[in-house]
Amino acid sequence: MRRLRVVLEFLIVALITILLISAGQWYTDLPSRIVIHFNASGYPNGWAERSVILWSLLPCIGVGQALVLRALSRWMEGSAARTPTSMNVPRKDLFLRISEPERRKALAPGALYLRWVAILLLLLFIYIVEGVGATSIGRVDRWSAIPVYVVLAGILLPIPFLTRVTRKRIEASHASEHP
Repeated sequence: MRRLRVVLEFLIVALITILLISAGQWYTDLPSRIVIHFNASGYPNGWAERSVILWSLLPCIGVGQALVLRALSRWMEGSAARTPTSMNVPRKDLFLRISEPERRKALAPGALYLRWVAILLLLLFIYIVEGVGATSIGRVDRWSAIPVYVVLAGILLPIPFLTRVTRKRIEASHASEHP
């Protein structure tokens, strides 16, 4: 689990770097009016005057959300295990009775999931920056919305599995500590 955490942390840093570089490279090529919105079919339907502040919003939001999710994952691995009442987990009645090391084990999948979400959202923000850039300069006339739905599926579909894994870890920990 530790190795996976390190890989996910590395991916977060790498994707933040890619997002910032991509946004910086596109800015110099952008025309005076840029796309700021797409309809569900992927066609641009909102435009605004190019400005550093406007263009910086996408990467800043992407980096900000990734850092918040990373901080939350680290909090789950540390402080949350020490203050179990702050967590909303399955079988909380049992979770409150298990030891701190066992709570850390039970919360580990949730912490990894938050890193996974950060990675997916960074990929989405990179995709959006590329789409805004490509449609703004006229390289393409539409930008597919399918990756947005793929990211949503990647975020939502693991939740039942995560809930089940967490519940089983809590129950197993409780059973081993309180036979």
